[in-house]
Amino acid sequence: MKSILEFQIVIIFKQAKESSLVDHFAMNSKVLAICIATMLGKQICLAATESVELSLLVALDRTGGNRSEMETALRKVKGKDTDYFVTFAPQCDLVRLTEQHIIENLTYARKVHEALPYLGEKLDNKLWREWVLPYRVLNEDLDLWRKDFYERMQPVVQGTSTTKAAVDAIHTWLMEPNETGVARVGLCDAENRPKTPSQVLKFGGGTCGELSMLFVALLRSVGIPARHCMMSWKYNLNDRHFYCEYWDAQLHCWIPLDSSDNQPITGTRTPQEKTKSGNWNSLVLYAHPGFTCLRDVYDTDCFDGCLNVSENVCATYSCTLGTKEGLAGRSTAYVWNLQNWRAIAGAPPDGGGSSAAIVLADTRRVERPVLFTLIKGNQLWWGLRRPSRASDAIPLERAEAGRCLQWNDYEYP
Repeated sequence: MKSILEFQIVIIFKQAKESSLVDHFAMNSKVLAICIATMLGKQICLAATESVELSLLVALDRTGGNRSEMETALRKVKGKDTDYFVTFAPQCDLVRLTEQHIIENLTYARKVHEALPYLGEKLDNKLWREWVLPYRVLNEDLDLWRKDFYERMQPVVQGTSTTKAAVDAIHTWLMEPNETGVARVGLCDAENRPKTPSQVLKFGGGTCGELSMLFVALLRSVGIPARHCMMSWKYNLNDRHFYCEYWDAQLHCWIPLDSSDNQPITGTRTPQEKTKSGNWNSLVLYAHPGFTCLRDVYDTDCFDGCLNVSENVCATYSCTLGTKEGLAGRSTAYVWNLQNWRAIAGAPPDGGGSSAAIVLADTRRVERPVLFTLIKGNQLWWGLRRPSRASDAIPLERAEAGRCLQWNDYEYP
């Protein structure tokens, strides 16, 4: 990463170059003076950006007319976590985040960044900044939820001594029936405009994705790292489903759960049990990043920015793709889903092997074939195969112009 000095030199070059009052000699003299001053140990900083990293300066430079809001918040709640908060905010939010958004989120997130009974030791900075600190869960509208949720959840988790106990207490609170016998929140039909976590709680219901957003936000409000996850291939009921994962401080691993069951997270209601029973039949499962740069993460064409978390839900195995010609040179392999032929998994370019491997979840109950493709240079190989643990080798054939693969053009491995 470049130093602040290097960044300043670039700025000075740019300003001098654009000014008709400063000739080439004067410009070079100014840069030389800065270099000499630095060698003498004198600190040179840009106004209002003392001791900040270049990445933060770049983020501030992209805020447009919203820069004063950002700089005011940076002065009032100083720290590396504040810098991280602004640095990793996507472009669509850099121009919209207010001073109140930043200060409230930082203030109440810091309250739970400590050794709480259910967390044991103080949270690791990396875990906390990526999975507790974010000001929103996914792509919902900006909302001031953290202070409200923090105050609501403190009595709920009081007295719990483990992460699981705190998680179960919050889920039980969500499922408590009101005076009419209906749970505090429940599943409802999808809408074109996704609700925020606060709106889901106020409305009393939401889709599986919205309920997951709410649950992740509630867990984060008490300092439990949590993330929003997606099943990108589901053969029964519908084509995708959303659930959550939380970091168990006692087990030191991510635990998946489904907050949209309207039932306690026990017994056969866990994702692991659902997978074993065949109710969850997914090839790949993903966790969306805490600070996502994508405005519409549900309809994105690529999941490269997401984490493959299939192994957290069920057993996984490597599915090896190959051709008769071999894979000499660089190649990239993909798995595609059914509805709109979106790539849901990929193997990185190979340095020159004979095959490419993709890790899939256990799909023994999958009845329909899966589309696999492999690209090497300008040549495409493809094949429809039913993945199975019985054989992890899936041969692909060279694509021919004008010929389309049909569902009956496959064999069970």
